[in-house]
Amino acid sequence: MTLHSSSDRTSERKDGSYTGEQIIPVMIAILMIVCIAIKYGVSMDPPVRFASCTLRYSLLILLLIRASTLDIRQRLLPNRLAAAVSVLSLLRLIGGTSLPALVTGCIPVIIIFPVILAAEAVKRRKMVGRGDIKLLFALGLHYGVWEMLYIILTACIIAIISFLVFFRPQKRGIPLGPAITAGAFIVTLLK
Repeated sequence: MTLHSSSDRTSERKDGSYTGEQIIPVMIAILMIVCIAIKYGVSMDPPVRFASCTLRYSLLILLLIRASTLDIRQRLLPNRLAAAVSVLSLLRLIGGTSLPALVTGCIPVIIIFPVILAAEAVKRRKMVGRGDIKLLFALGLHYGVWEMLYIILTACIIAIISFLVFFRPQKRGIPLGPAITAGAFIVTLLK
C-alpha cells in the first residue's frame, strides 16, 4: 500500500497548481513545526541547528498530519504510518531513554482497547478503527502515561466537537486521526 492515494494525484490541476485540499495540510504542518521550534528551540546562527527534540517532534507532527489527511479522505490509517511513528519513538532509546519508560506510555491504550472491544460487542458495530488504536499505541511509545491520557482525552473532546459540528449528517463515522494529531500537538506544546 502506498502512502499516496489516487486522489492526491488527481487533485492537482492541469496548470500544475495545487488545490486547497493539498495546501491546507502543508500550511498546518508549517505552523505546527514553527510552534514546536519556538517551544523547543532552534539556533539561527550558521549552521542552523535544531534541538533534537525539535526535530523529533517536527517529524512526528509531519507523520501525524499525513495520517490525518488519509483518515479524512479514506477513513484509513495505514500500518506504515503507525510503524514510522513507532520507529521514531524507538530512536529515543539511542538518546538514553530506557525501554520501560517507552513502554509505560502504552498502558492507557492497553487498558482502553478492551473497553472499546466490549462496547463494540454490545453495539454490534465497529466504533474505533484499528488504525486509530495502532497509532495511539505508537504514540504511547513516544509519550509517557500521563501525556497519553491527556492525548486520548483531548482527542475524544475534539472528536465529539467535530461530530457535532461537521460529521453529524454522515453515517461514515468520525475520522479520529485529526483529533489524535491535535491532541498530540497540544500535549507537545504543553509539555
